[in-house]
Amino acid sequence: ARDTPCVGAVPDAAPSPPRAPSFAESTSSRVSTAPESYPFHAFLMTRGTRGDVQPFIALARGLAEGLGWMVTICTELRWKPLVRAHCEVARGRIRFRPSGGDTEERLRGRAAQMILRSTNDLVQMLVLSHCEEINYPSGPVFVHHVVEFESEDRPVNLVIFGLTVTELAVLVSQVCRKPLLGLILQPSIIPSQDEGWSAVPRLHEDQGQSLRLRRDHRSSSRTSHKSLKLIKDLAEHNPFARWTIDSLRRAFNLEPLEDTWAVLRSEQVPLIVPMPEGTFHRPSDWWDGVRLTDFIMLRGPKVSNAADSGDFAAAAASEPAAVGVPGAPAAESPQALPGHEADNAAPAAHVAAAAPPQLALGAGARRAAAKAGGGLQGFIAAARASSAKVGVMTFSSMPVSRRALLTCALKMVEECKFNLRLIYVGMKEDGPSDLEARAAVLKQAGR
Repeated sequence: ARDTPCVGAVPDAAPSPPRAPSFAESTSSRVSTAPESYPFHAFLMTRGTRGDVQPFIALARGLAEGLGWMVTICTELRWKPLVRAHCEVARGRIRFRPSGGDTEERLRGRAAQMILRSTNDLVQMLVLSHCEEINYPSGPVFVHHVVEFESEDRPVNLVIFGLTVTELAVLVSQVCRKPLLGLILQPSIIPSQDEGWSAVPRLHEDQGQSLRLRRDHRSSSRTSHKSLKLIKDLAEHNPFARWTIDSLRRAFNLEPLEDTWAVLRSEQVPLIVPMPEGTFHRPSDWWDGVRLTDFIMLRGPKVSNAADSGDFAAAAASEPAAVGVPGAPAAESPQALPGHEADNAAPAAHVAAAAPPQLALGAGARRAAAKAGGGLQGFIAAARASSAKVGVMTFSSMPVSRRALLTCALKMVEECKFNLRLIYVGMKEDGPSDLEARAAVLKQAGR
């Protein structure tokens, strides 16, 4: 069955991959380019909130602008306008396909909001254990789209997946014989036996002085990867559930997998974590295919030959064997999973930009702030007058302690090599007095 079109491998009793609806046509406003002008076709699959989708759009722009690739983003229909707003590129092409589902709608309920705001470690473990299970209905859809592209002049060469669809990406790889590469935005989900490495970082610590994980920090057993696997197994292999990963794999004539992450490790599947070295302590037992890169940024929708693609994409294009890290030693090609050879090596590229150091706050900035008035407008006016860089810090659906966010904000403002002004968007709570005092001084200084 693996050598036949994967749509045909689905028995009558299994959920059938739907026919691609008309709204799934390319959202690109560019005139169609000849197929041979696209050297590679990357299929980006993800589901979730905007925080799960936006980095993939940034990656798509880097791959298109920097490498001239055809990039298909397959995600929830809610995010089609967001993809459309950023699909205009000078090189390559970006298009949209729907995955089904609406995570934002699921999270609007009162019960869901209470769960997401909980700072209880066990509750957060339960949320993490279900982040893939709720997306299982999209499995046949992902497979259908990849098979659909086989009839095009440029079929899919590489599947790039996010955390919330990891198991479905493995299924797509095995059924459709495509190599895999992961863009992992939550590195704590990658298992490790190192002491202090938890699936869910503790939100409340007595001596939390740094965001970096320390070797001597003992992780609670309830937030360990062993505990997470136990909870995930209950959620994902529930015999009474309508959708399970086992039933999906059987539908496509695949054997069940006991441990998806073990398979990714054994096959040396490349995983790109868009966080530079030093952001956190890298576990010693991660495989070589796990690469840390610079942060990934989504720039404005306007076409630019360089600003949107960044130096990262150019470096990746010049060294195609180095997956995800410019100038790194040659890496293994993205891997198809057992029984499926990968025919193509593909570099990962993402959007990154750096700015030169700027001047400190001066009298001109204070005059500009006074003229613009107080509040956010005055803050930004003062930053512009000082030629400062303005950053915005916020967090996705997972709760973050006040201590952690203050530590992060203070480190950025006090130690950044640029003249940085920081805006925090989120709930106002009381944190440790020493951190709050330092933050108050910076706020008074207009930083």
